[in-house]
Amino acid sequence: MRFSLVTAACFALILCGRALAQSPPFPLVTVTGETDPRFNKVSLFESGGATTPLKSATVSEAGGQYSIDVNIPEDMRQKGQYYFTDMLFWNDGNGNDVRDPGEPTSECHFIMWVPGNNSLYMQVYEGEKYPIESAIFYYHYQKR
Repeated sequence: MRFSLVTAACFALILCGRALAQSPPFPLVTVTGETDPRFNKVSLFESGGATTPLKSATVSEAGGQYSIDVNIPEDMRQKGQYYFTDMLFWNDGNGNDVRDPGEPTSECHFIMWVPGNNSLYMQVYEGEKYPIESAIFYYHYQKR
């Protein structure tokens, strides 16, 4: 009897630990900062080649300030063992909320969550990787 109680308790602890590891460190991250003033939008896309954003926010004309909320994992898609979304800065020249050919666009900024080690970070395409360690993440984009 004692063995089964200990076994059951250990099993419950393992399940609880696994459930906690599957929850993102922050269910909502606000990415905020400044960007190149030629951009008027910051958006989340399903992929870098997508033309219609899942979510957008306006970049202010004065100083290029922006702020966009990322719901984790709802604003992301799963690929293998991780979740991600593509964040782009772009200029919606005609105001139609569609990325048209020729509109200036930044490189992709992947916001990624890896449940296995519960890490959350931003990876710039062919660039830096930044850990996201709080619910507000400050990122100042500079054209490379």
